[in-house]
Amino acid sequence: MARVYEDTEDFNIWPTFTDISFAILLVMIFIVLGQYLIIGRILQVNKIKQEQALVRSALQERFAADFGDAIQESSQPQFQKITFSDKVLFDTGSARLKPEGQQILTTIAEIINAVKNKCSFDEIQIRGHTDDLPIHGSKLYQTNWELSSARATSVVRHFVDHCNLDPGQDILLSAQGYSQYDNIRANTDDVNRALNRRIEIVIKYPLAY
Repeated sequence: MARVYEDTEDFNIWPTFTDISFAILLVMIFIVLGQYLIIGRILQVNKIKQEQALVRSALQERFAADFGDAIQESSQPQFQKITFSDKVLFDTGSARLKPEGQQILTTIAEIINAVKNKCSFDEIQIRGHTDDLPIHGSKLYQTNWELSSARATSVVRHFVDHCNLDPGQDILLSAQGYSQYDNIRANTDDVNRALNRRIEIVIKYPLAY
C-alpha cells in the first residue's frame, strides 16, 4: 500500500523574540509620548498661570481699594474672569456707562494693552448678567435679554472706540447677554440678586492640547 504524505505546516502559537521586542518598543514609545504630552501640558498651564498672575497683580495695583469687593478676579487654566457689580458701571435699568464706569474700563484696557505682548490670551468675552426681576417702564429694554446684551455691547464699544483695542487684529472681542440664566446665586433675596447683576470680562487663554 502506498503511503500518502500530507503537506503540513507547523503552527507556533508562541510569540517570537522579535514579536516581543516590537511589542515592548511600542509600549515604550506610548509611555514616552504620554509623558511628553503630560509634561508639555504642565509647562503650558504653568506659563498661563504666570501670565494670569501678571494680570492679577496689575489689577490689585490699579484697583487697590475695590479689588476683591466691587471688582473681583478668578482664574482657571483656560480663562481669567474679571467681575464687576453692575452698579459699578451702570445705573439701574440702564446700559449707558457711568463716567466712573468708563474710567474703570479704560484702566482695564490699559492693563490689557500693557500685558498683551507678554501673554498668550487671544480672546476677550464681555458677558452681561441680570437678576430675575422683570423690567418695567423701559422703552429701550423690554426684557433682561436686551438689557444684559446691551450692557455687554456698551463695554465692547468703549474698549474699541476709546481704548485702542482692535477686535480684528489684537484680540477677538465679543459681547454676550445671559439675562438671568447664568446666575451665581439663587434669586431668592436682594443680596443674591445684587450679586447676580454683574458684568464679566473673560480673558481666554488657548491650550494646545
